[in-house]
Amino acid sequence: MAKVAKTQIQSMITALNDINIFVRDYTTEHNTKTQLMVQLEEISTMADKFEDCQAIVEEEDQTKSQKEWIEERSFFRKLIRGVKVSLLELIEKYEATSNSVTAPSYSEISRSKKFNMLRLPTLKTPSFNGDWQQWTAFIDDFNTMFHNNEDVPIILKFHYLKTCVEGPAREVIQNFKTTEENYQVAYDVLTLRYENKSAIIQSHMRSLLNTPKVMSASASELQRLHYHISSNINALTAFQQPVDQWDAWLVTLMCTRLDSVTVAEWQLKQDTKELPKYKDLELFLSNRITAYEAGDIAMISCSDDANKTNVTNKP
Repeated sequence: MAKVAKTQIQSMITALNDINIFVRDYTTEHNTKTQLMVQLEEISTMADKFEDCQAIVEEEDQTKSQKEWIEERSFFRKLIRGVKVSLLELIEKYEATSNSVTAPSYSEISRSKKFNMLRLPTLKTPSFNGDWQQWTAFIDDFNTMFHNNEDVPIILKFHYLKTCVEGPAREVIQNFKTTEENYQVAYDVLTLRYENKSAIIQSHMRSLLNTPKVMSASASELQRLHYHISSNINALTAFQQPVDQWDAWLVTLMCTRLDSVTVAEWQLKQDTKELPKYKDLELFLSNRITAYEAGDIAMISCSDDANKTNVTNKP
């Protein structure tokens, strides 16, 4: 129940943010008073719905203090009041100027309809739990969606920051009160904690050293190994590490993690005594994965044909 309630609260906050953007971009040339009234009616039902959802969350979630719950309620109430005031002020301005507004041209109406018909899928907010390897991807996504987005009010940016981080990462900023003044401070503290090139590089190196071993030759097992190693190598390359000089180490590492059958096939392909390149082993592994996948499909096809034959031959 609490998880569903949290999702509903998040949806309401997103909806309020969308209304904020609508208010900011509102023009009497492309919008109507009816649209304003619909938006106003929509938020009028949110207050009670929020109180119900928040009560469920507070009852089941014992990780926060009473002070934190009060701050969350206060944040939402201020947000909904601010949006409501903006809508009412816009309605007053519309009524005051409606008589002097000229009708939009056909081309303007056409462009507006085309834009309104475009329904983009809702983007999933990024999450970060303190894992060094996930930091770069997380902060890039967060900056694009929220931090550098001028359409998002500062107070909402802070809310999203707190909801996107969890575990050890949340502990870094959990004591900051959710206010506009505290957002940049909390953002800087979190960035200072995890924007650590040395720690991130070492984390990827440890991940390579702890690469799980392939127990049996199959497309899924080999694909899992290939993804694990290549993703860490790509990350290290992005941090300007001399990965192209690590052939001996990477080939040795991968061979110790492969199953005996695949290693034997790899060794049989080596027709020189020169040190093999990692990219050659990676290409070999990719080809093996493709071959296994093709074999799996062929087996499924043969099995289906056999089943059809059995059904046909039944008296």
